[in-house]
Order: sequence, then C-alpha cells, then structure tokens
Amino acid sequence: LASFLALLHEPLVLDTVRAAAPLVVPEPQGRTDAIRDRLGRFLDRRRMQLVLGWCDWVDEVLGGRPPEPVLAHGDLHGYNQVWDRGSWTLRLVADFESSGPTDPEYDFRYFPPHDSSGAFVTAIRDAYMELTGRTVDMARVLAWHIRTALGDALWRILGFAVLHMITRGMGSRP
Repeated sequence: LASFLALLHEPLVLDTVRAAAPLVVPEPQGRTDAIRDRLGRFLDRRRMQLVLGWCDWVDEVLGGRPPEPVLAHGDLHGYNQVWDRGSWTLRLVADFESSGPTDPEYDFRYFPPHDSSGAFVTAIRDAYMELTGRTVDMARVLAWHIRTALGDALWRILGFAVLHMITRGMGSRP
C-alpha cells in the first residue's frame, strides 16, 4: 500500500491528471456540521457529547494549514484492493471515481481500524515516508478517519430511517 500511494502521490501524477481533466477535491461521507446537526437524534446525551468533542478536535486539526495536495485515490478501503493471497502483493486498486487533489493523509483514513494497536497504519505511514521523504501527520489521518466513520454512520442511520418509513407506509396500504 505504501508503494502504491508513493507512486500515486508523485507531483507529476497530479500535474498530468490536472492537464487532462477537471478534478474535484474528494470529501468523506460527512462534514462535521452535518454530523453535529443530525447525529444527535440517534444518540444519547453522553455519546453525543463525545461526538461533539471529536468534531471540535477534527475541525481544529483539519483547519490547520494542509500539506501540498497530491492526487489521492479517495476511497482506498479494502473492497477497492485486490491482493495476491499467496504473496500478499497488491495486484489492483479499483474505483478511482473519488480521486482528486487533497492532502496525502486523506488516503490513509481507512487504515486505522484494521488493528487496535495502530501498527498497521503506522507501518504503512513509515514505509510511505521512507519512499517519498514526506511527513504524514497522524493527527490528520485520524481526523479524516473520524469524519469518515461518523459520516458513514450518519449516512447509514438516515438511510435505514428512510427505508423504515417507506416500508412502514407500504404496510398500511391496501
């Protein structure tokens, strides 16, 4: 993963893609304002206080000066990776639909939950930094991860709520 990201994040790649097509900055599933406004209906007071604190921290971290943009994949979760199980070699990365210019840490956002110790994301970060000479700010990685996870939770909850309203309404029809 570090090798793939190091190649994708080369400045020439972003310059080449920018010259060929218009790009949109990728965004995770939820903004902190939407998370603050909408998630509270589904959480008790204690959990919502935690969420509000996380959103404040995310805004503080991501509100700082971002690093130089790279061409980020934008959606580098496990379902968009094909691995050779014999050699554990990355064979394919799919779904570049969300690709665009943003900070390199954005592409690391799906890695933190892969193990509770943080060793997985740390190993990828360390190899990436060695290959690129760039610094990866783990606070930014975690901030992007929190926005992604909470935004995804909100998206799923709202989708379930709409589906419930539709199916409940269908059940009352003749």
